[in-house]
Amino acid sequence: MDGIPRSLPSLLHAFKVQRKAATLGFDWPSAEAARVAAQEELAALAATEERLGDLLFAVVGVARHLGRDPESDLRAATARFREAFAEVETPE
Repeated sequence: MDGIPRSLPSLLHAFKVQRKAATLGFDWPSAEAARVAAQEELAALAATEERLGDLLFAVVGVARHLGRDPESDLRAATARFREAFAEVETPE
């Protein structure tokens, strides 16, 4: 893990850490298993807000197993939200 800069954006850092761990056999076996882990973390979030980071980390795992770039996906989702919000925000 030493070769992964801690200065990377958080999602990219998590992605690279997970990818490195996967090369050593420390990984969810499938995208479905990663989804289940994310669902478990979401349920745990109801008990304590401190688990939000765990939920985000699990969601990065889902993205990685699906061959997605979570940084790009979040940026695209934010852009879609901004476009939709701009329509609401702009008076007619």
